[in-house]
Amino acid sequence: MVEERNFVVKSPQDTTSVIRRALNSLTGNNSVIITLEKDDRIEFSASFPAYAMLKIKILSPTSVIREKKNGMEQEVSDDLPDWVEGILSCPNKNCITSQPKEPTKPKFKIASINPAKLQCYYCGRYVDPTVLVAQLA
Repeated sequence: MVEERNFVVKSPQDTTSVIRRALNSLTGNNSVIITLEKDDRIEFSASFPAYAMLKIKILSPTSVIREKKNGMEQEVSDDLPDWVEGILSCPNKNCITSQPKEPTKPKFKIASINPAKLQCYYCGRYVDPTVLVAQLA
C-alpha cells in the first residue's frame, strides 16, 4: 500500500483559489485531499503528489511547496522538467494532437515559468496563460 504524504503550499493570495481548484480537479491515483485552507496557505495530502506539484508550479511559479514529516516542514525541490506531457491539450485546432484519428498525446516545452509559457511540441503554438488556468484549474 502506498503511504499518503502531507504537503503545505504557500502562495500569493491571488493564486490560492486557482491552486485549490487545480488540486480538487485531480482524480484517480493523482487525487489529493485538502486538509486546510487559509488566505495564502493550503495543506493537502496525496499518495502520488508529482502531478499535483507540477500543476501548482505551472499555475503559481512563486509558490513554495513544503513536505510535512514528523512535525517538520522541508522545502520540496521546485525543479520543473523541460517537457510536460498529457496534462493539457493544445488550443490549436489544426494541431495533430487535436485530430480525433491521431492518438497523439499532447506534449509541451516549458518555454518560461514566470510568466508561464508552454509551447506545443508538434505545432509550435504557445499556450496563453488564461488557457493554462482554464485547463489546469
